[in-house]
Amino acid sequence: MAKNTNTMNKKALSDVITNVLIILLVIVAVGIIAAFVMPLLRNTGTQVTEGTSCLSANVEVANCVNYLNATGGNYTNITLKRGAGAYGIDAVRFVVEKNDGTTVIGSFSATDIASFTEFASVVKNHFNASATAGLLPAKSVGVAVTMAGAKNSCSETPRVTCTKA
Repeated sequence: MAKNTNTMNKKALSDVITNVLIILLVIVAVGIIAAFVMPLLRNTGTQVTEGTSCLSANVEVANCVNYLNATGGNYTNITLKRGAGAYGIDAVRFVVEKNDGTTVIGSFSATDIASFTEFASVVKNHFNASATAGLLPAKSVGVAVTMAGAKNSCSETPRVTCTKA
């Protein structure tokens, strides 16, 4: 009988060791997974904040008119409109699609942005010294803003087709 009891004690000891090893393996697995997941989640709060601020940005191209004349003083008049919202804007870029399908990116000056308050409009004249340079007439224009304090620009608005004056 004593021999039987000794075997049961050994069996109970191996069960404890097995459970401890399983717990250690789980802890190591959680540590490895955390090492990969934590860097991905670290900056998501700021990215979500920037994304929601872009949703509140109410800036769009109101009008785009090509002015072409024989003397080469060609330009595209781009009018942006800002809707409601007390949000700050650090940068405003416009994307001009040319007739050949390529794009040119321009920007508004800091003075233009300072006057671009709630319900305001701002006009930018995109000049081209020569009609032979292929920049004008512009086919369409879109706009992308960078919100105050954000690292990245918001997505470009839908492009507006330019007309000829």
